[in-house]
Amino acid sequence: MKTFCILICIFSTVFTAAQQIDSIIIRPSTSSPLFVGVDIVAPAFSIFSDQIGGEILLSKQVYNQWHAAAEVGYHINAYNKGAWDVEVSGVFTRIGFNYVISQDIENANNIFYLGARIGYSPFALTVNRYIIQGYDAVSAEGSLPAHTTHSIWLEPLGGARVKLFNTNFYADASARLRINAFYINPHGINSLVMPGFGQSQSGLGFGLIWAVGYQIPLSRSSNM
Repeated sequence: MKTFCILICIFSTVFTAAQQIDSIIIRPSTSSPLFVGVDIVAPAFSIFSDQIGGEILLSKQVYNQWHAAAEVGYHINAYNKGAWDVEVSGVFTRIGFNYVISQDIENANNIFYLGARIGYSPFALTVNRYIIQGYDAVSAEGSLPAHTTHSIWLEPLGGARVKLFNTNFYADASARLRINAFYINPHGINSLVMPGFGQSQSGLGFGLIWAVGYQIPLSRSSNM
């Protein structure tokens, strides 16, 4: 519930700022800049959570409304609830696309978009404690040293990008549904937390990225 409230508050703020967008007409832009951004939500939330780290976002128009997108980062996180005390750390990457559904008639780089990502993380998993339930209903504690685990997930998303004042800096916010699709662990344990994915007991999660970035002007080919 807290996650949904945070997403609603953030998007309300972004959409209010984006009311300067005067048209939903998709029109060709005169340039195809490269957006380079840094997520500011993860470092801010590290004050209130076990997650530490950050990520960099890249995106660029490749054809009409289609934008290629990539994200890379590093997270340290933990899960300590119930029978589990787990720590993870590692890099992650996401690649995918954004499809522009609306843009500013005066500044085509102010956009609303839908998109998707495929995420991957090879991370170190340490299980400090887990409960082993015996057949005679007697429980015992176990642990596992740090070992490499691999995870792949999918992220359908929606977001917006808005220019900040009279600069080439932009705010980019997106909300994501995260679906764990593939998991490899040598001990057969499904981690309850993963870098780039967050915490989840069911394989489903929600994510929010609010980045501030710079649009690097680049020339654009005539066939786009």
